[in-house]
Amino acid sequence: MSQPAVRTATRDELETMLGWARTEGWNPGLDDADLFYAADPGGFHVATLGEVVVGMMSLVRYGNGCGFLGLYIVHPEFRGRGYGRALWDFVLAAHSLHSIGLDGVVAQQANYAASGFAFSHRNLRFAVSDLKFEAEPEDDEPVSGEILDALKLSFPAPRNGFNKLWWAHPRHVRAVKRRDGRIAGLGVARRCTVGWKIGPLIAHDELSADHVFRRLAAAAQGQQVVLDVPEPNAAAIRLAERYGMKVVFETARMVRGTFPPHDLAPLYGVTTLELG
Repeated sequence: MSQPAVRTATRDELETMLGWARTEGWNPGLDDADLFYAADPGGFHVATLGEVVVGMMSLVRYGNGCGFLGLYIVHPEFRGRGYGRALWDFVLAAHSLHSIGLDGVVAQQANYAASGFAFSHRNLRFAVSDLKFEAEPEDDEPVSGEILDALKLSFPAPRNGFNKLWWAHPRHVRAVKRRDGRIAGLGVARRCTVGWKIGPLIAHDELSADHVFRRLAAAAQGQQVVLDVPEPNAAAIRLAERYGMKVVFETARMVRGTFPPHDLAPLYGVTTLELG
């Protein structure tokens, strides 16, 4: 059995990766390719047999030697032949990172554990359709030091460049809640293959989280709304259940190496399971 060649993916191949993710039911955002690629153009990889792409995987690098692994897919026609493991081994060996995180689907969590990834917590995907909120004017605040400081709570590794792009994308919807002039909560919603995803959703108290959620969910205009919630945040689960959201999917946040500590109390919604 021939082994696949592994190389860095092109921007067009990242579009293909996200197409495969749609087929798997992961429901990526319609504008994710531009934002993901800008985060780390060298962080996306394909395994090929000749001219045929058989597998894909991302390992996006952030500051302080941290990375996040995602979009690990072998095409159904080529599964069970060891191509995924060859891709996995090559990518992990090619990047000298002292810590790597991932959000692993249930079927793969034992394999990730065998590769040295330790369980941190579950992320629960909640979804609901037909929410009825009156649309309000978007909080079109530009990127600022205050906004970036708040967005740092979404992920433990430094990634100001990605956060700037995510916040400022012209087709993303933004909401900010202030109290006494300071940011008490903020979030972003983006259009996806099906409906809208809210993420990140960050707040310092439950009422602020509720306010931001309603502002962002209003953008969906009755379409499906998705929120990926860190299970340890009980207030975030209460928020989702308050609006009739149901768990439709789960992953395990797993870490290999010395990933920075992360306070999940302000994190009501994960930015994206693919990049953390």
